[in-house]
Amino acid sequence: MWNSWAEQAKKGFSEAIEKTGDALANTGDVISKAASNPRSRAAPAKPRPVDLTTPRNLESTPLDEASPSGSSVGGSSPASSSGMPSPNDIRARAAAALARVQANEQNIAKSASAKLQSPVFQNLSKGWSTVVDSAKKGVQAAQEAVEKEQTRLELLMLARDAPKYFSRDLNMSLDVPALKDAEVVYVTDRIISMSHPALPSNTDPTIPGERKLAAVCHLLEKRHGSGNVMIWNLSEVTTYHQQASAVLDRVGPILAFSFPGSPAPPLGLWLQLLLSLEKWLQASPDNVAVVHCLTGKGRTSTVLAAFLCWMAEAGFEKTNMTSALQYIAQCKKMSVDELTIPSQRRYAQYFTNMLEGIRPSQPPLVLKRIIMSEAPHVSTNTQRIACPLCSIFLIPH
Repeated sequence: MWNSWAEQAKKGFSEAIEKTGDALANTGDVISKAASNPRSRAAPAKPRPVDLTTPRNLESTPLDEASPSGSSVGGSSPASSSGMPSPNDIRARAAAALARVQANEQNIAKSASAKLQSPVFQNLSKGWSTVVDSAKKGVQAAQEAVEKEQTRLELLMLARDAPKYFSRDLNMSLDVPALKDAEVVYVTDRIISMSHPALPSNTDPTIPGERKLAAVCHLLEKRHGSGNVMIWNLSEVTTYHQQASAVLDRVGPILAFSFPGSPAPPLGLWLQLLLSLEKWLQASPDNVAVVHCLTGKGRTSTVLAAFLCWMAEAGFEKTNMTSALQYIAQCKKMSVDELTIPSQRRYAQYFTNMLEGIRPSQPPLVLKRIIMSEAPHVSTNTQRIACPLCSIFLIPH
């Protein structure tokens, strides 16, 4: 702030000096023209000298004092016969006045610099810096408080929108609509099939995931007790919500076997599933196995049909995988084609061959490329490509 004032004052002095010098030069020119014109000196009035040392008292110095002995300042040129100062005399006086003004300007600049270096100004500058720093800290603290409050509100919104899983009282009756939507089916007295228990219903909006899970846990805990149930999760949704896991832990542990896509699991993983089911059911006659995938149909049915043949339960022999699939489809009140897809039925045949002792004759083949002898012909009407080796159908986007 003080620097700005000093700069303005300095600029004002410079402008005043320039204007004064221009005015004096113009006056000298006018006087020179008057002196050179004899007609203009017919009846001259006695001029009053100009004392440039005291510009505020222009009429205080008489002519004889301003130019003693009729000579000019510095003796460069004599005065005119009429007593008028010569142009050189005026320019010399203007130069002297300008030098004094410049000296005053330098003194003012030194005084301003001294004031800037004074302890009072230094303390004022330091105090102003402290005020600015405090303001910045206050703004930063306010921004942090706003961000914390925004984060807290977002967490509250997430907690409000998160599903509220709960447990039903054992004395309550079973939630039959929710159990039907979960497709809970007893394949045997100790083997249960169902869909994913924590996902909401696809058909009934009144059955969210938390209600379905509460109904399934209520059924298992009421009929089989706590600690006698183990759940096998074959779906791609292998992780439950934290609250859902807390509800399921009351019933029993959960084993997750994840494999990509919808077909049956690979044969190696299939054997691991069957061995874990066998060990659990043989550990205690009260133990119950619950198997589910995403829909409770294809993957779950093929694994349970293989387990029935593996353990020779429910009257099935080890080589009767097709009959086991038909039995599970009957339990779910649907056909085998509705229950499984072709790749799952093909894997069931592979598993039957393995139980019969037929080992695969070669490692699995991987299709890397197709070589066609001629370019296919595309028909725009049926959107079918006619090829001597295969038929490919195009699905429009």
